[in-house]
Amino acid sequence: MGQHELEAALRREGDAKIHDIWRQVEKQAEVLRSETSAELDRQQRAEKMRLETDIAAVLEAARADARQKAQRQLLLAENRLVERLKLLARPIIEKLAIQGGQELFMALVDEIPEHNWCRVLVNPRDLELARSSFPSAEIVP
Repeated sequence: MGQHELEAALRREGDAKIHDIWRQVEKQAEVLRSETSAELDRQQRAEKMRLETDIAAVLEAARADARQKAQRQLLLAENRLVERLKLLARPIIEKLAIQGGQELFMALVDEIPEHNWCRVLVNPRDLELARSSFPSAEIVP
């Protein structure tokens, strides 16, 4: 074998080795790209889930706050209505009490729905009637 043939054979062998090395490097690079892409996808999914959980918590807190505010407003409105109705009813009830007395009180008690009343507001002159009609309730004159 001559020197030219030997050089050509060595070049072919070197080129083949270079080609093999490049193929291995490209395969390793593809594996790394694939692993990196999979890890990135996993991290993105985890971050998305975390954000969705955080958003859900913020929304639930906002809903709870809105419910509390609405309940407070409703309670205030109900209390204002109760006070207005008491103011309107007091003179009428006093007039009726003078005209009807015990019979009227008992007739009105019969119209009240059955319930274990905790607190009953009555005219001071009807305290004894109220205590006998609502024995477990706090009677408020």
